Amino acid sequence: MKALLTLIPLSLTLAPAATIQWGSEVWGDDYQSDGVTRLDSSFTFELGTFTSGFTPTFANYDDWSTNWKRLDSVQYSGQNMYFTGEVEFIDTDPMAADVQFNGQTFAPGDRAYIWGYNSQSSGANTEATLISDASTWTLPAGSASQGALPVSLRVSNATTPEVGDLPTGSDGEGGYTNPAGEFDLQTAAVPEPSSMLFVFIGACGLFRRRR
Repeated sequence: MKALLTLIPLSLTLAPAATIQWGSEVWGDDYQSDGVTRLDSSFTFELGTFTSGFTPTFANYDDWSTNWKRLDSVQYSGQNMYFTGEVEFIDTDPMAADVQFNGQTFAPGDRAYIWGYNSQSSGANTEATLISDASTWTLPAGSASQGALPVSLRVSNATTPEVGDLPTGSDGEGGYTNPAGEFDLQTAAVPEPSSMLFVFIGACGLFRRRR
């Protein structure tokens, strides 16, 4: 799916532009929280940012959707085991510091995230992942060159799983058991907040027993 960030007719989109290509690799080893079940076509992946001042965490999952600013959305292909999308920034005003799209304001330098989920609300069957990179996953400015190279935001170059897990970098938040073999992406179980408390208490108890 391709989303055009513009406020003017497509025939006039010769203004400075920058393209983001995002997604995962075809035939990826992408798993749900049990480490056995593969992702399927019930999962949606979105590219976007969060409102200024909001920090997404496992505990405030139910607040993500109201603070989320979506740039693009695609369905996971259960058949080919991947997701992919492309967004083109059309800078209608080269002097402006931001881009308007879907009633939201996006600015160059905003931190970009990929949010994958089968539900935007926590619950017994909710699985989700939030992927980013604190240093390199930022929205680009419009480019004056029509031949400018696209910005690539892909699972393979992410190092910071906020929720869920990746094979590189630190572990993300949430409940999951890593697959026995290699994997590319893993979601975490996101239970309702009351259930999260019991998970936290259990984890504390396990930590104490290991000391």
